[in-house]
Amino acid sequence: MWTVDLAKIEKWLDERTKEQKTAIARRLLLLQKLGPDLGMPNVKALGNGLYELREMSFGCRLDIGCTFTSTEKTTRS
Repeated sequence: MWTVDLAKIEKWLDERTKEQKTAIARRLLLLQKLGPDLGMPNVKALGNGLYELREMSFGCRLDIGCTFTSTEKTTRS
C-alpha cells in the first residue's frame, strides 16, 4: 500500500461535484493500492519523478499531479 496525502488538494476537492469526488476517490484508492504501477490510462508518467493521476469522466479530464517516494511505500499485503 502507498500513502496518499490529500492536504495540497483538499480545497480543490471541496470544489468538485459529488459525482466528481466519487470518481476521483475511486482513482485515489487504486493509486493507494498500486502506486506508480497503476499505469495508463489512470496514471501517466511525466518524467523526473512526476506523475499525473487522470479522471476522464463528466466530459472533461481532471488531472492531479503526484510524486512517489520510497518513504511513502509501506509493506504490501
